[in-house]
Amino acid sequence: TSRHSSKTFQEMVIVGSSRSDLVKSNHLKRSWWLRSRYKQIFVVGVLMVLGVVNMNRGVGEGDNSIQELNSDPSSQPCLGTAKEWTNIVDWKDPFTKEEESKFKCDFVEFISASTGKSAQMCVHPFRDIVSGAIRRKKRWSDCNVLPTIWNSTAKPDHDKSGVYVEIGANIGSCVMEMLLGTDANIIAFEPHPMNLFNLKKSVSKLDPVYQNRLQLIPVGLGNEKVSSTIFSANNNMGNSVIGKIIKDGGSQQFSETLQFTINVERLDSILDRDVDVKLMKMDAQGFECKILDGMGDFGKNIEAVKFEWAPKWLDGQNCTDLLPRFRKYGFDLYKRFDSGSGTFTGRFDQDNLRKGHNVVNDVFAVKGESK
Repeated sequence: TSRHSSKTFQEMVIVGSSRSDLVKSNHLKRSWWLRSRYKQIFVVGVLMVLGVVNMNRGVGEGDNSIQELNSDPSSQPCLGTAKEWTNIVDWKDPFTKEEESKFKCDFVEFISASTGKSAQMCVHPFRDIVSGAIRRKKRWSDCNVLPTIWNSTAKPDHDKSGVYVEIGANIGSCVMEMLLGTDANIIAFEPHPMNLFNLKKSVSKLDPVYQNRLQLIPVGLGNEKVSSTIFSANNNMGNSVIGKIIKDGGSQQFSETLQFTINVERLDSILDRDVDVKLMKMDAQGFECKILDGMGDFGKNIEAVKFEWAPKWLDGQNCTDLLPRFRKYGFDLYKRFDSGSGTFTGRFDQDNLRKGHNVVNDVFAVKGESK
């Protein structure tokens, strides 16, 4: 959502790069981090006086603690200066009146698979695959490996500057897992207003020390700046597809009430070139090729990517050469991450992936020499 809270979702646009925009953008970035830092110091000071603060504790109960939280503004991720990114979610005022009147969600317990810490998470009140799994199992299992990768592959030379980037955050299952299970600074993109609403509701319930680690940007990513329509399946908000309908199965329905006009941007127009992306998760329902095209040279800054190779969606978006595109960026491709050894295993090429139009393969793209 935008700090211009009077704008509707359809009116929310990316501001151009005039001279005044550049000056204002730099001022906004400096003041944003200063306000966040002052707020954190004030909150911690008050809690210490009350005798209830324990900086080693997370959100949930128990003694399992998250690593030391990285709240130094100098180590926070920087957004690109080519735009005035006033539509980054402001955690002091994250919702518009329109959102609050149109959307609803239910709070349920979320428990981190990596730390056991818990928090309240807002899920869709209607039938939805991811929401249903979190209601039953208190997490979405696809996210379990992410904190393990982050914590197992830590490198002292860039731990404080590295960020986790999530493209297609849905209702925030993996964002919550990374907030509760790591000390990562996070940049997340989610264009669908209903999913975005749930994610914001969940994070709004967290302590500011967690909120300050997340920059949430309500746009889709692609190869050009454009407005488009996002379509979502009635029973699976995770199957939200930009530009066209691609069904999980033949009987799946896409209601017009779940369709919204969204903004699409290039990633290299948002993030500075020197941002070090230690880990990225990409779940874009076939839009992955366009996202890679929109990275430009920024792809060189990414160390590892978890994504899906799903032929039905890739074919539907004319993205038939996704794996070669990753290799052109210097990535090796693997089937698994071994948490015991902290390495990626099962290197493969396109010929030995599971076949079938409805098959979905988890793939890990890793920069550098083979492991």
